Amino acid sequence: MKKMVNEIILNYLRQTAGKFKIRDIKEKVLSSGYSEMDFDEAFEVFKSMQPAGDFDDKNKEDIEDLNNAGRTGKRLRWTNISSLCGILFLVILVLRLIFNFSFLEIDAFAFFIDILILALLILFFYGFALIGKRSSNLLRVMAWIYIIMIFLFLVFRIVSFASPDLISSALMPDISFNDIEEGISGLIAAFVLFFIILGVLFLVNVVLGILFGVGLIKSRLKFSKAAGILGIIGFSTLILGIGALLLLAEYVFLIIILIREEG
Repeated sequence: MKKMVNEIILNYLRQTAGKFKIRDIKEKVLSSGYSEMDFDEAFEVFKSMQPAGDFDDKNKEDIEDLNNAGRTGKRLRWTNISSLCGILFLVILVLRLIFNFSFLEIDAFAFFIDILILALLILFFYGFALIGKRSSNLLRVMAWIYIIMIFLFLVFRIVSFASPDLISSALMPDISFNDIEEGISGLIAAFVLFFIILGVLFLVNVVLGILFGVGLIKSRLKFSKAAGILGIIGFSTLILGIGALLLLAEYVFLIIILIREEG
């Protein structure tokens, strides 16, 4: 079955090949938002349109340089590590939920598991920050926002383990028997503020998730459109049970995308 080739890239190759190095042309195409797969497919078609052996002979060194860059870019990219981290994150998270460790429990093992989960998630999204660099600026920006947010949450988790009294005093007012009415009012105010913060964080998470899904669709990678649509619908219906199931399906597609980018 014949592959669909991007005609814009093919025409650009016709206009610029012979004037510039192929590697420079490729970097220009990728910086314009096209995927590496789009360029590679168009480049193969472009080569097939040239006189037999003529193009390869004239551009031998350039093509070798391009192939070497492609191999190192694919084999040594962080997508290898990111896909593995994504799988480990899912496995460890499921195990953690099964054993039901309390997130703020002062327990060294639960603390270690939480730090491991958050670190894996950071490395997982870093893979999409790299993919987005050459396929979708929106995907890259959203991946970095997720990385920063997860890192801040990781810092909070470390502080909550090292200084639990500091966290509890910051979240809960001091209630004494001398000012019980003021204490109760403060407690109610703290709970109201707590739920407001939770609501804001929930809405922010929904918006970020939808934008990440849009970035996936714009990247035009294999399975990225399916993952993006699942993410957008999943976050839009997160308050419903079906939203979580759709996000799980999206996550599986994200791992598949990273694995495909390895080879």
